[in-house]
Amino acid sequence: MAEDSTVVTQSTNLTISTGRPTQDRFSLSLGTFNIEGWNRDGTTTNATVHAFDRLGNPVADGTVINFISEGAGIQPSCVTASGACSVTITSGEFRPRVDSEPSTFAVTAGRVTVLAYAQGEESFDDLNQNNLYDSGEVFRDLGDAFVDNTENQTWGSGEREIQFSASNTTACPAYPSDGRYSNAPYKAGTCNGVWGAAHVRRTQVVVLSSHVVGTVTPSVFTFPTSVPQVCTASFTFRMPDANNNPMPAGAALTATSNVTYTNDTGETVKATVSFPPGSNTVSNTNAPGGTFHTVVVEGSKCTSRLTGSIGVTVTSPSGSVSGFNLSIN
Repeated sequence: MAEDSTVVTQSTNLTISTGRPTQDRFSLSLGTFNIEGWNRDGTTTNATVHAFDRLGNPVADGTVINFISEGAGIQPSCVTASGACSVTITSGEFRPRVDSEPSTFAVTAGRVTVLAYAQGEESFDDLNQNNLYDSGEVFRDLGDAFVDNTENQTWGSGEREIQFSASNTTACPAYPSDGRYSNAPYKAGTCNGVWGAAHVRRTQVVVLSSHVVGTVTPSVFTFPTSVPQVCTASFTFRMPDANNNPMPAGAALTATSNVTYTNDTGETVKATVSFPPGSNTVSNTNAPGGTFHTVVVEGSKCTSRLTGSIGVTVTSPSGSVSGFNLSIN
């Protein structure tokens, strides 16, 4: 059959849209930030990467994402499908024991930095919307990725570096002021001043939390005095684990009352104490210093100020139990 050169057709469904992952569209998330892993081996959570190209389209299926961790265990890589893939983090040795990471609340142990990285490209501001980098357009130069053990965005001796090119030795720009690279650190002096290929990266911190309660602050409260006497008050405290990290996500708090008062008939009775929803469990967080909880103390027809103590029991997801007391003066 001979070709007819007068016949022309167009396909409205043909698209070529998938490119390399770009830094500004590369994300890393954790299923659980604070796992019960300080005293237990084998507790797991997932680390998931979502990777898109400069148009926001999912990167090609099969794109390899690499993972390194400061401690514990992590699967080395995954390959994307529909722009995402996950690996498993498992509690175990090595457990960071002498860290200089956030000095806030004197945290010194148990925090594990996870790095995810892939072959990709530096992001730029496509001012003329041609989907190409043009000379003069602002781009965000990337130096070498590294495992930021100290969580300070600055490479330090002993922190594992992922070198992109030994010839990249120029100064790197300041991190964007909008915070978009707060968990995408790069080593100073490893940039090249030219837009192009790079390791795109993100870090997250998983906490190997202890089931043992640390120092609760404050632990002494004063019940308000008034005329007539109020019968209900709430008190908020900060509860860390033994390393001044949050306790394991999902740990449950229960309260036992030893708070008493005199009622309108002259009897000495015991107040009720309880944790409202949201305060009765440990949230999913890696914030240093632990989590904040509120306990409610309630009496009825009080004629005296409520005083005594509250016993708090904390039960971890594994069933391990720890506790402390709050004083009400």
